[in-house]
Amino acid sequence: MIINSLYLTRVAMEDASTQVEKEHEFYAKIVDERELAQASSIIKIEQYGVFVPHTDANCCSGQFRVRKSITDDGEPVYTFATKTPIEGGGKLETEIETNEAHFIQLMNVCDSGMVYTRHIFPIAGTDMKWEIDCVETGTGGFRETVKIDLEIRGEVTEIPPFPIQLENIIVKNNETNSDEERAQIKNIVETLFRVPNPLLRSK
Repeated sequence: MIINSLYLTRVAMEDASTQVEKEHEFYAKIVDERELAQASSIIKIEQYGVFVPHTDANCCSGQFRVRKSITDDGEPVYTFATKTPIEGGGKLETEIETNEAHFIQLMNVCDSGMVYTRHIFPIAGTDMKWEIDCVETGTGGFRETVKIDLEIRGEVTEIPPFPIQLENIIVKNNETNSDEERAQIKNIVETLFRVPNPLLRSK
């Protein structure tokens, strides 16, 4: 639950830095890596986050995340996001620009992070977009298993076609996923996307 969820949702509509986040999440294997080049933008991302569970002493669970994003111009952009759940599903996300010092400060607190390359495919005629997150192989390509997010606005009754060819698709749904699917998703995140804190190597 969350306290004052209606108030916070109204604030989200008035403040451009705060948005109601709803998305569909998928995991799959890409059929033809060359199709990723059709993305409208490609962003290299490194991020670290802290999760706070819901207890009797607070109003809701939440997450604090710092992210470094590098686009084609090569200049890093640092952002800080706070996410909390809202009634009816989805999350309230406030994202503001920050700096490298803050990024490293929160990184120190985390035992691990995530490093990946995001390929963005806008959906024509809508304000929605597909985000396909890929992990580099280290030899110039990407691993075949990817994470796909569909950011949505309002109610969506039908999922648009994927922007590239995919196979072995898993739809993430905490209520309907089988134990096997949950284990597969956890293994993908933990072994493919998650990386240990790099600051430990420098000590």
